[in-house]
Amino acid sequence: LDRGDFCCVLGPNGAGKTTLLSIISTLIRPTLGDVCWGCPDWDRSRIGLVSHQTMLYEQLTGFENLLFYAQLYGLKNGGETTRKLIQEMGLKSFINRSVSSYSRGMRQRLTLARALLHEPDLLLLDEPFTGLDQHGSQTFGQVLKEISSDKRTVLMVTHNLREGCNLASRFLVLNHGCVVLAEENQALKYEDWENQYLKSVSIDSVS
Repeated sequence: LDRGDFCCVLGPNGAGKTTLLSIISTLIRPTLGDVCWGCPDWDRSRIGLVSHQTMLYEQLTGFENLLFYAQLYGLKNGGETTRKLIQEMGLKSFINRSVSSYSRGMRQRLTLARALLHEPDLLLLDEPFTGLDQHGSQTFGQVLKEISSDKRTVLMVTHNLREGCNLASRFLVLNHGCVVLAEENQALKYEDWENQYLKSVSIDSVS
């Protein structure tokens, strides 16, 4: 991947998508091979992760959650950064509400803000659209478009082909732990990309 890429990782259940993100994020060690990113001193501090677990504290407000993580990261301007991200995520009106009152979409946006606090070079997203209704998906997709930049690389695992087409600059399709398709997004129509995806995976493994 090149710096600034937005890569969408697709594949049927059990293809190895979440395992791939877990290895890249250093949550698990590979049994074989290495992960290289940017330079020899690559480490976890340069990574932001949005996983299935939000890692949010429901009894705290949205602001308190981000401020807590900002302190863990040792950010000197944690309060300012927290307010800026809450504004960017469209959560300003809910800044002082406990997370327990947040909708699924609001929690996802707050989780994304948590992952961006330390301005990571690499952002990993594991099924970020899961559980979102149509409006929530559109809102979250718009936020992802706005946070993409030439300086940050995004690797997103998803089953949502349509959102992938809308966001990604390139695609990676996994099946049984292997790369079966790697393509740049060249403004293909959704139907064309869907056909290409289905041809790249075995029919009996698509769920």
